[in-house]
Amino acid sequence: MSDRDSARKREIEVTKTGKFDFLFNLTGLVGLGAFMVIVWAILALEIPEANKELFYHLIGIVEGVVLSIFGYYFGTSMKDNDKK
Repeated sequence: MSDRDSARKREIEVTKTGKFDFLFNLTGLVGLGAFMVIVWAILALEIPEANKELFYHLIGIVEGVVLSIFGYYFGTSMKDNDKK
């Protein structure tokens, strides 16, 4: 929990400076590019039967990495407004 909290605090401080965050934009583009390559590969390539299981595992790994990146940079924390 403290790691996520410190990551959010870092991003808040970076945003307050008003400077262009190159890493933020590069990460978003790389993540989007990886997603597009996976979609293209699923639709356009015929994966040999011997490599299908490996291909499915690689899709899961890339998906996990992309979700982690997007979760860090673009995710929001849920607010608990119901408790007072």
